[in-house]
Amino acid sequence: MRSWMNCHEYDSVIAPAILAENAAQYKEQVDRITGFVERVHIDISDGEFALTLTVGIPELWALEGWMIDIHAMVNDVAEYVSRLIALLPYMIIVHAEATGDVKTALMHSLRQAGIMAGLALLKPTGSAYG
Repeated sequence: MRSWMNCHEYDSVIAPAILAENAAQYKEQVDRITGFVERVHIDISDGEFALTLTVGIPELWALEGWMIDIHAMVNDVAEYVSRLIALLPYMIIVHAEATGDVKTALMHSLRQAGIMAGLALLKPTGSAYG
């Protein structure tokens, strides 16, 4: 098991976000923070859920030794989940507003893989999500 899996010793964490439109931007942003951080938040988007189309999963590479959180701003989470799990991130964050059965199938898959699950809410959704 990865040594950082029990990171509850931290009260709060500041992690830089990577929002890259292509592989070159991804590399540039990773290079910029290498040596300064151990945790990073990577945003991916399908261009539908969030209008910005980001670097694709095949263009991402594992950042060995880093704690990685992936924020999946995608409509169809089921289409992405196995490829995201293969990257072995610390956490995968999906939106409650995404289509499909986000709460059960995805969370079960993440738990089986030893990956933390996060649930993001768009501002209009607020605390109405159950």
